[in-house]
Amino acid sequence: MKYKGQCILLDWFRSQGNDTVSKSRLNRICKSIEITLFNNLDQYKLENYINPLLAIGLLEFQQNNKYCLAPTIAIKSTEDTVLVNFPTNKLSNDCPIIEKSYSGHLIRVATKTFKLNLECAYNNYNQNILIQHPTLKQIVENWESCDSLFEGYETECLKGHSWQKAQLIRNGVYRIKEKVGSQKILKLGDYTLLIPAHNSIDSFAIAYQLTNPNDPFSYNVKSKRLDVNTFLFPIIIQRLLIHISHFRFEYIKNNLSLCCISNKNFRIIKSKFNA
Repeated sequence: MKYKGQCILLDWFRSQGNDTVSKSRLNRICKSIEITLFNNLDQYKLENYINPLLAIGLLEFQQNNKYCLAPTIAIKSTEDTVLVNFPTNKLSNDCPIIEKSYSGHLIRVATKTFKLNLECAYNNYNQNILIQHPTLKQIVENWESCDSLFEGYETECLKGHSWQKAQLIRNGVYRIKEKVGSQKILKLGDYTLLIPAHNSIDSFAIAYQLTNPNDPFSYNVKSKRLDVNTFLFPIIIQRLLIHISHFRFEYIKNNLSLCCISNKNFRIIKSKFNA
């Protein structure tokens, strides 16, 4: 991931105050950053910049298809506190900072023996947050049915990273061939569903993961380390995982690597993906 560019982008968002930014404007800003840092756009994708920042909770997606800097918040555990988007110039000089990342937009502070006195919202670290989240199948059950869309059209199915001609209609994600921006469709068992295209950044990823034959997870029970392939992986699930790791994570290319994931929580997250 383009960490240096993400830091520049976060600083730019902070300079805009509470303003929301349209996707088209954000795309122009990120392209400008990419050209400044790398002098080309060969590997550029807007999602490479913003999706990790959304997952971490540094940016927020608005329902009007706009983006903004996430509110300042402190997330407390028994050992330390993670500060999200807290201005570093408002921390006292004796504040025991453990680490800073993302240009100071993410700060870990030792608070077992130090009491923070910050003007911001507080949340408690909650390892059970995954239990409350619905399964992916429960989410798509509310999507609109569309059995007739396959009739009279030649369709393509998403296989890995590319669209291929659909020989048979089986479980998978489909689109109408040679129709730019055409409605995407989820085939899942007896259901044929329209994938919501507006006001959601995760619908397509949810549909893909429900029919993905490859396991996106790699878990080490002994080290409690979880690696996630983030290709078309729901941002909200990434955010939940980062929270239960208490922000002990790292993005490496197309993978999210997390520490301190208990076997119990790993089993819970796996259960959310079973169709």
